[in-house]
Amino acid sequence: MIPMRGDILSQFKDQGFTVQRPSTVNRFVVLAIACVVFIVCGVSANAARAAGRHKGISRLTLGLRSVKNSAKQVRKRLAALKNREETLLTKIDEVGDDETNDGSEHESSTACFARVELSKIRYEKRALAKKLKTCELNKKCILAEIEVVSEEVQPLNPLGQDIRFRRPIRGKITSGYGVRLHPLEHIEKLHQGIDLAGDIGDPVRSTADGKVTFAGNQRGYGQIIIIQHSDELSSAYGHLSAMNVAVGDTVSRGEKIGEVGMTGNSTGPHLHFEIRRNNEQVDPTNYV
Repeated sequence: MIPMRGDILSQFKDQGFTVQRPSTVNRFVVLAIACVVFIVCGVSANAARAAGRHKGISRLTLGLRSVKNSAKQVRKRLAALKNREETLLTKIDEVGDDETNDGSEHESSTACFARVELSKIRYEKRALAKKLKTCELNKKCILAEIEVVSEEVQPLNPLGQDIRFRRPIRGKITSGYGVRLHPLEHIEKLHQGIDLAGDIGDPVRSTADGKVTFAGNQRGYGQIIIIQHSDELSSAYGHLSAMNVAVGDTVSRGEKIGEVGMTGNSTGPHLHFEIRRNNEQVDPTNYV
């Protein structure tokens, strides 16, 4: 029969051994240390994975820009070749008409040279068309990869965590949030953000840490950048004259993301700034 734990302890005591039970405090300390180590390791691992994903997005964005530039150069060259081709065809037709009128049976050296050059142009056009298709395919692949990686990237600030916002530019508020007389449409309309005074080219800075989810043109806004700061909160910067970030980029609080302009529906240079909670515009003055 296997002796019970109590019997074993009694035998040790009978033989003169002192048995000390671990105190509750000591066990609690050990457990607390283990929990802290586990949490720290988990946070470090998640941070490393997130950093790797963000670097991956930046790398893919640079690759996408390179592919777009290559495609742009190919289209430019194709346009030039098309113009040259049309010029040569016109020249060949003119020479042919002249020879027909003269009754000549032999093709002139001018027409012969034009046909040779035309053959070279058409060969280059076919090669460039293949290169353009490759660029378009690479573009689609990179965009698909960016979409996959972006879905894996967690928001930089979890829901409920406090976010420190700052003014995107130093200019004073020239038009607040709320219903106003629209300066262009001349009707009362909700102004969904605030307008901040600035000159064209003034630096616009991110109001908080986040990830760029849009950078391009939108109706009314002109050139606009949208940054996601948490599951709930995002910020928008409109009427820009220049943009220094692309979709997928991670930005830090105070980092330059663009420049003040007057693109879109604007009566003059200024920054239109919005704070959005769950994609709904709210009064930015409650945050900055």
